[in-house]
Parts: sequence; structure tokens; C-alpha cells
Amino acid sequence: VFALCLGVPMILVTSELSSMFPDDGGYSIWVSEAFGEFWGFQLSYWSWVAGTMDNCLYPVITFRLAEALLFPGVVGFWSSWLCKSVLAVAFSIPNFFLIDELGKGLAVVFVVVIFPFIILSVNGFLHGDF
Repeated sequence: VFALCLGVPMILVTSELSSMFPDDGGYSIWVSEAFGEFWGFQLSYWSWVAGTMDNCLYPVITFRLAEALLFPGVVGFWSSWLCKSVLAVAFSIPNFFLIDELGKGLAVVFVVVIFPFIILSVNGFLHGDF
């Protein structure tokens, strides 16, 4: 219910503004047009900072999960640092490819992620006790 209450209005606003401003730039352009260049820049800059800080967390979280599951308490400081660096580079590799290849890769990831949900949903509808 929460996802619908949050997601549907966001989808409607995004589709309306995207059709009104067909330029590349998304919400940065929308804010610049509504509130001026200063606030458009502020939104773009702080969004970039938040995205950078958010993306810094993924290698650490991935490594800590793998360490807890595979090698609890065994990995030292330098090997931990090296593994996190390798993960950071591995996570950034898709950004070095052209946008077409990245889009095709994300489409494959989408299919791989959504497929189990479709199978489980169909199975639930067929065998569920309503």
C-alpha cells in the first residue's frame, strides 16, 4: 500500500514533467525552470554528492556481508582494503561502457531479477488458498 501511495504520484509527476520538458537533464531542468538557475545548480550538486556518498557504501556493505558469510573474523586490514578496492572498481566498470551496452546489461539484470517473482506469483495464484 505504501509503495502505491508513494510510487503512483511520483510516476505521474515524472511522466508529466518529462513530457513537458523533453530535454535531457530530468529534475535538474525542472527545478531550474521553476526556481531559477541557483536552485537548479544546488539540486544538481547536492544530488551528485548524495549519489557519490551512497555509491561509496556498496563495496563496503558487499564486502562485510561476504566476510561475515564466508570468512568470519579471518580477513585483515590490508586484505580488507584490497577487496573493497577491487569491488569498487568492479562496480564502476559498467560506467566505462557505452550507454547502449549498459542499457542492454540492465535489461538482462531486470529479466534475471523479475523472473523468480513472476514464477512465484503464478505459482501462488495457481496453488493459493484464497
